[in-house]
Amino acid sequence: GDKKSLFKAGLYSALIPGLGEYYVGNRKKARIFFAADAVTWIGFASYRIYGHEKEQDYVRFAQTNANAQLENKSDEFRDLVGFYTNINEYNTFGRVFDTDRPYLVDSPENHWQWETEADRATYRHLKNRSREAYRRAKFVVGIAVANRIISVLDAVRDARRANRSLDRSFSQ
Repeated sequence: GDKKSLFKAGLYSALIPGLGEYYVGNRKKARIFFAADAVTWIGFASYRIYGHEKEQDYVRFAQTNANAQLENKSDEFRDLVGFYTNINEYNTFGRVFDTDRPYLVDSPENHWQWETEADRATYRHLKNRSREAYRRAKFVVGIAVANRIISVLDAVRDARRANRSLDRSFSQ
């Protein structure tokens, strides 16, 4: 066989984990890296979709059960809606402990009023499930990056090994 380029082996694995191994001729390892990459991206997509669905659920739930308008609102505002029974409780008690917090005018876009504590707990649960799914999606991206780095290092090492054994066979 021909000498393998260390640069190509590394570049191919950086693009698609396993492609560098495939280029060097290590098909079995290539399949493992291909599968790991596929699983990470499926996991990423699944967590993002689930996170988005739960986000829509808690926004709708707050609209229905607390008359809260959460579309295009910050995460901080969405947290306040879960921490306080209503906007008056936030303005009265929430600002006592943190005087830098802004006073919120009780307007339709800022208003909320939970009917029951159970509803507010359900809202928080849905919101936390959404955020956890988004966090997991970010974690899976980290795994995908690690898979690429490991594949690059492995492909370059395999190319070096293949070239050394090629050199040995020529020198005999």
